[in-house]
Amino acid sequence: MFQGVLIFFFFVIMLIVGFNYKKRRNVMYLIGLYLAAFIYAVSHFSISTLQDPFWSAIFINHFTPLYLLAGPFLFFYVRNTLQGTFVWKKTDVFHFLPGFTQCIAILPYSLNSFENKKAFMQSIIDNTAHMYEVPFNMFFGTQTNFAIRLVSLLIYIFLSFRLWYIFRKNQDIKKYQISLRWVFFLITSVFLLVFLYAAFVMNLFSSPIDLYSTTNSVILSIAAIAFALVGLIPVLFPHVLYGFSVAQKERARLGNTLGEVLPNAYYSNMAQRIENLFNEKQPFLERTYKMAVLAEELKAPKHHVHQCFKTVYNTTFTAFKNKFRVQWVKEALNHYDFRNDTIDGIGSAAGFNSKSHFYTIFKRETGYSPKEYREKVLRI
Repeated sequence: MFQGVLIFFFFVIMLIVGFNYKKRRNVMYLIGLYLAAFIYAVSHFSISTLQDPFWSAIFINHFTPLYLLAGPFLFFYVRNTLQGTFVWKKTDVFHFLPGFTQCIAILPYSLNSFENKKAFMQSIIDNTAHMYEVPFNMFFGTQTNFAIRLVSLLIYIFLSFRLWYIFRKNQDIKKYQISLRWVFFLITSVFLLVFLYAAFVMNLFSSPIDLYSTTNSVILSIAAIAFALVGLIPVLFPHVLYGFSVAQKERARLGNTLGEVLPNAYYSNMAQRIENLFNEKQPFLERTYKMAVLAEELKAPKHHVHQCFKTVYNTTFTAFKNKFRVQWVKEALNHYDFRNDTIDGIGSAAGFNSKSHFYTIFKRETGYSPKEYREKVLRI
């Protein structure tokens, strides 16, 4: 069973690589995370299921630096996905120091002959307790190595979940629910694998001679199912497999959910500035207020402002402007200062060019004509 799961998992990795590697740099972090999980699974499969010293000598210990990067890969992927763009900070390099340190730590073992490594693996297969005697790491013992990987993964899972929670709290979750669900499932599935990994390691260290015990077999079987679920999740979210940009082009063929795009940090900040401007200065009250004027006020290219309305608000500048105008009219109809003004006059003051345009937009936004709104809604 586990062999089939590994093949399926590798196939999913290849799909993600094939559709995304040229278009979305951020997906490289996801690929790195999946590769780390895949190679770790293969290493355990080779020694606990196949019990083959040849394959064990290839996969055991050599890729431990990659395992220490699994946590940063998850964190960077979640961070950049929620920000809607690829971000690299100078301080990000520090996240790779444990992996670099591990490269140095396993260097003496790596320089051993392949025959020696096969002998090491055979001794572990014959007696699991011999794993304490193999010079895997010149800095730390076997138990410490496992503990460092476990704690590192848990820290990065917590940091990733924290980013997800903050984003969910501050954004329109209905608008981004598909992508938020994907990130949540990704973090949760990784946590499940780490939990099972911890259970396996603790059971192994408590009784080293029982690597092939019934308890460990049950844990590894559950882990295989969890591993399959981790591989299945991207299949359930096609915009991850096909890439966000491809998904936009394929919306009609592959479904609307594929076109969901998380807000770019640049456009999110621009959107906040637009809202502040509209709330504080109310430029929408000017009849001739156009997007070009807004772009000048923001000191941003016009096409950037257009993209901001499209990706963050999923609307147009005109629709956004009219929504603020209607809200202003609703407040004016119920305000003491406008008690002597006609409804048409209030519409004109809101920036609408004509009575017909005013009535059409107001009815579309509220479900009432301005007169019905004043008579029925405000008098309830």
